[in-house]
Amino acid sequence: MRWLLPALVAVCAALWIDALAGGGLAGGAPAVVVVAALSLASGLRAPLLPLAVAGAVSAALLSVADQVLEPTRFTLASDGVFYSVVVLAPALVGWLIGSRNRQVAELQERRRALEIRRGVAVRVARARERDRVERRVDLSLAGRLRRVVLDARTADELAASEPDRVPDRLAAVEQTAREALGELREVLGVLHHVRSPQSREPGSVPVAVSADPPPRPRRRFDLIDVALVVAAVPLAVETALPGHHGPAAANAVLSLAQGGALVLVRRRELPGVVLLLAAAIVQTAFLSPLPPTVSWLLPGLLTPFLVGLAATRRIACVGIAVLVAGVALITLATPAAHRALGGFAPGLVMGVLAWAGGRLAKSAEVRAQELRGIADELDRTREAEAHLAAAEQRAELARDLHDVGAHALTVVCLQSGAARAWWSRDPGQARAALDAVVAVANGTLAQLGESLSGLARVAETSLAETSLAETSRAETPLDGAALDVLAGIGRVLGLRVDIAVTGQSRPVADGVARVAYRVVQEALTNAARYAGGSSVQVVLDFAGDLLEVRIIDSGPDTSSVPVVAVTGSGSGLRGMRERVEALRGELHAGPSGRGFEILARLPA
Repeated sequence: MRWLLPALVAVCAALWIDALAGGGLAGGAPAVVVVAALSLASGLRAPLLPLAVAGAVSAALLSVADQVLEPTRFTLASDGVFYSVVVLAPALVGWLIGSRNRQVAELQERRRALEIRRGVAVRVARARERDRVERRVDLSLAGRLRRVVLDARTADELAASEPDRVPDRLAAVEQTAREALGELREVLGVLHHVRSPQSREPGSVPVAVSADPPPRPRRRFDLIDVALVVAAVPLAVETALPGHHGPAAANAVLSLAQGGALVLVRRRELPGVVLLLAAAIVQTAFLSPLPPTVSWLLPGLLTPFLVGLAATRRIACVGIAVLVAGVALITLATPAAHRALGGFAPGLVMGVLAWAGGRLAKSAEVRAQELRGIADELDRTREAEAHLAAAEQRAELARDLHDVGAHALTVVCLQSGAARAWWSRDPGQARAALDAVVAVANGTLAQLGESLSGLARVAETSLAETSLAETSRAETPLDGAALDVLAGIGRVLGLRVDIAVTGQSRPVADGVARVAYRVVQEALTNAARYAGGSSVQVVLDFAGDLLEVRIIDSGPDTSSVPVVAVTGSGSGLRGMRERVEALRGELHAGPSGRGFEILARLPA
């Protein structure tokens, strides 16, 4: 809007030319309002020095134009003061508003930069935690799984040449798997050492908000107060000059009292407005009338602007209403010889514009304070957010390591123990168990790598893996293939699994399907660990907007398969509960007859 300043000068020059040509536009109220509006708009974008120069030139042109139209009505000095206020006061208000807006833009840019830095710190913290755990997993857990594969293949090779050594190799496989389970418990214990934080929305900014409005600051007398008092000095001088009614000293005192009232308006809007109006009414009714004076325009515009700066909208609205009523009383208190009702409407418009300028400036100031507080909070909590992200990463790693590692190691322990027990009675059955050990161990090594790299991809896009916002982006059907995989897991574990789907089957959010799958997998693993050879019933019930996952086992059946005692990682139910509750679901687990029941309710 660089054209606004030239447009302001051009309009004032056109009014001056119109006055030279004998026209009467320069002295009309519409021209005054248009010039004031242009001055306000120009101040929003223009630098202060060009604005002051253009305002001075415009005021000079309008003063000369008014002198050409009515040379005897006002002096050149009075016209100069009047048009300086008409042009420069709105321009100054616009400049203040523009400065606040520019400050808000700078603070918004600072906030964006801090959010980027905060996000980088979070990603770095998560990456460091992931790399640290990945190194430990690779050195311990993955190393032991490789030993399991090697020992299992050696046992398979010895079956043909040295069958007597096979039980020892199978015992070594089982022992290695048990050691891996112990290592997994240790890793999970380290990861759970820091309490997992509660889930929060991604990108949220923790900003403390007080329930009560901040107390009004106690301002000391400063340069702005001095300027407000000085703004009433021209009025004191003008009303003390010869030709005005009443004693000069009384006029000067009441005029300066209005300047003091401006200082009070800045601090206490309503009492200040009442005091200023009382002084103005007394001076108008008993001394020199204020409406005909030119210099009263400056306090008259400063007052609504200061009222507009009130802390609350209610005070600002009440203040402007009291001010309008008071100006109407001043107009009525003016002697009939000096009363000009035609000037009331333009004055009212300019006053309302000044009040609106004050509200805009206050709004920008409040926004700047909010952004400054947010930026300071972002800067202050960046380190804490990095620690929180590392704790979240640990919780995610713990859940994934348990889902992948504990299940696989339990299968290895059970199958290697079963193979050792079956070796002398049914070598074919023992070989099948041995093949299952190799397959599970190799698959687990691949899943560990996928799990850690998958967390790396998730960390780049979200701070909470299993939030509703994240899981709602994709849908996955719990179809027959997925159910067949779960049934296959049960058969590998030596369980008799019956899976049923009730209700209207439909695709569910990707995260919901993943959690449901993990719950069933963990429940089957626990059933194999504590109730080997049992019958397990898995029911997926689509009820309304919920997916209920129910797993019930019949208790241990020692007659069907050899019993192998296996100690778990200690994080199964806790990990299931964390995953389910992260989706705002519910998990219930407890005895059911001779067996055990797990019920998960998930939003579908």
